[in-house]
Amino acid sequence: MPSNYSIRGDVVWPARLIRPARPPSLIFLDMNHYINMAKVDVGTAPQGYRELRQACRTARADGRALFPLPSTLYMEMSNIRSYRQREDVVAVVEELSDFNYLVGRPQIMRLEIEAAIDALLGKDPSPEEGIPLVGQSALWAFGMRGGLIIKSEGQDAEQSLRNRLGDQKFEQMMAHLNREAERALLTGPDEDSESELRQGGVYAPEVPYQHQEQRAQQEREQADRFDQNPEWRRGRLRDAVSTREFVIELNEMIARELLARNMTAAKLDELLGGGKDYDKARQFTDGMPSTRVAVSLKEHYHRDSRHNWTSNDIHDIDALAVAMPYCDAVFTDAAAWNALKSSPGLEVFDTFLPRRPSELTHWLGNLPLP
Repeated sequence: MPSNYSIRGDVVWPARLIRPARPPSLIFLDMNHYINMAKVDVGTAPQGYRELRQACRTARADGRALFPLPSTLYMEMSNIRSYRQREDVVAVVEELSDFNYLVGRPQIMRLEIEAAIDALLGKDPSPEEGIPLVGQSALWAFGMRGGLIIKSEGQDAEQSLRNRLGDQKFEQMMAHLNREAERALLTGPDEDSESELRQGGVYAPEVPYQHQEQRAQQEREQADRFDQNPEWRRGRLRDAVSTREFVIELNEMIARELLARNMTAAKLDELLGGGKDYDKARQFTDGMPSTRVAVSLKEHYHRDSRHNWTSNDIHDIDALAVAMPYCDAVFTDAAAWNALKSSPGLEVFDTFLPRRPSELTHWLGNLPLP
């Protein structure tokens, strides 16, 4: 049966997620745009990317914009087989992002679940320590602090070296080493080193893709079920997608959160209407910003029976689930742009979605100075 449910008009923002003050505005760039801007130096960039790269540089240099990176960038970089091409792309990435990363979707989801349950209970937000949305390390995207540490057995090697060099020189040295480490992590090994690193078991960039492929296969299997029951695509498609998102992506995190609160699953079920008030359950998932984006994108792709699910769809959804609600502008690829623009429930975020490089160039030029 068709659903008469309207997506709620607001979301529950996680109080423990520390979003940076504006300016600078946060702009998310899809990998293909970094690649096209890197092509400017060799004269093969598509139309508009030379102007976009200069606009990004200017807005970054004068503090009007920052271009934080998603955790999925590592998988996308590994698809570039040429080490020289990876170096060229990383040079642009480094210039615009300064290796600042958005915290990953799992960490965002955990904070959103906390906030959503607090809202159900009518409680004030948790007093626990806040977590910044943006951190200056690749490890930050995976829920870790990042940064090099000097260690040695039997003594405080870092303090000893600091005493020898002085605070200023020590901090300069560590900043340089950390920058080199971030650059190397993202660029990956050159052709001569890759074989040796693979043999040693320390380099296997395809492993994350295997997990993403498993998740893509789950969506292909769901698409087959919709093919066998086409009435779902004409009716309560969002309900089906939202329920699967709850079970597959949220269920384990929710269970941990309930355990931490000494709260039973039965109590949560009661708060969500006990299986009788469907709107409460829908509003619970739609109230979490990243989950709303993920459900909206999956709903859009599942509505088209011809859509061929790939692992790229999965990591695009993971990246956009964070970028769409928490960044000021999102410049993605054509398919994702269409999905985002076609989802009315995402208008609540008021995120600028340029379609062409010239549109983002113009938008950047109009950003206010800090």
